[in-house]
Amino acid sequence: MKKVLIMSRSLKIIFLVPFLLIIFLSSPTFSGEEIVITPVITYLLDSNDDGELEEPPVANAGPDQTVTDTDNNGSESITLDGSASSDPDNDIASYEWFEGQQSLGTGVTLEVDLAVGTHSLTLVVTDSVGNTDQDTVIITVTAGP
Repeated sequence: MKKVLIMSRSLKIIFLVPFLLIIFLSSPTFSGEEIVITPVITYLLDSNDDGELEEPPVANAGPDQTVTDTDNNGSESITLDGSASSDPDNDIASYEWFEGQQSLGTGVTLEVDLAVGTHSLTLVVTDSVGNTDQDTVIITVTAGP
């Protein structure tokens, strides 16, 4: 295990262990005999451990949309599209779509049936070493004419 400590006016500690870099940029909090330091940046190293930082992906769930229930059956089929998501390392491993805590499915694009109403859908993008990012799209389905 490698450790690097950097001290200045504000405490900055960097711990480097296999596959994990955690950067602490705040001063520690002392509580009795415990020292509490909160990490503000966490990156995983790439899987071949060549010392290069694995940059996190950037999720993009697409623009908010309003659609109409064209056949008045109470729902409308929507294609969710996360293809504008990116990763500086070009290694996005998975795309998963959620409504609240419920998974709707996986894939860059996903066709779902949404009931009339407003839906907040979240795309979680994960790269090959487990870094994640998420983005939310609002889909409003209105009743047909």
